[in-house]
Amino acid sequence: MTVQTTRTRREEVMDAALALFVRDGLTATSIHEICERSGASVGSVYHHFGSKEGIAQALYVEAIVDYQVELVAMLDGCDDARSGIVGIVTHFLRWVGDHPDRARLMLASEFADLRRSASAEITRLNRAMMQQVGEWFRRFPRAFPDVPEDVMLALVVGPAERFARAWIAKRTTTSIADAADSVGEFTWQGLRGLRRTM
Repeated sequence: MTVQTTRTRREEVMDAALALFVRDGLTATSIHEICERSGASVGSVYHHFGSKEGIAQALYVEAIVDYQVELVAMLDGCDDARSGIVGIVTHFLRWVGDHPDRARLMLASEFADLRRSASAEITRLNRAMMQQVGEWFRRFPRAFPDVPEDVMLALVVGPAERFARAWIAKRTTTSIADAADSVGEFTWQGLRGLRRTM
């Protein structure tokens, strides 16, 4: 089997598993169903992932990596504080809208155990991403409140994440695209107001 064939088979298994996990839940999905939907053999699935939970962890880590790589690339192109803050929020909400199933793994309460089981890898990824985001924040020291960078990122992304969780749970009337158009600017204005009071 070629490297490309192996990569394609792995992606087919992950795509099939993601659809089933979102539809039926992690517990209710069986390896047999994943194999049936992807066309992969049981042996192939165990070889690549070790278990159903291994597939879920791989999906979760891949989603985090994809989101973070795009976020850092977006920030690299932002030459002023406002465009970066609005960009962080807009990127987050648009990413959720473009990848609702992957976002569900990242955010929905029913996948909390999965997130805990992948916490060591996610901690490593988050540290690396926070270092890059922190470097961007430090380019504009007068634009932001004097708080630690991880707190700053929580201030920026918190409202968007709250909306995204509600959107994933189908508890919003506003579309995620409309939210992306407004929440970023509101977040920027809120940070500017906070900066003036500190």
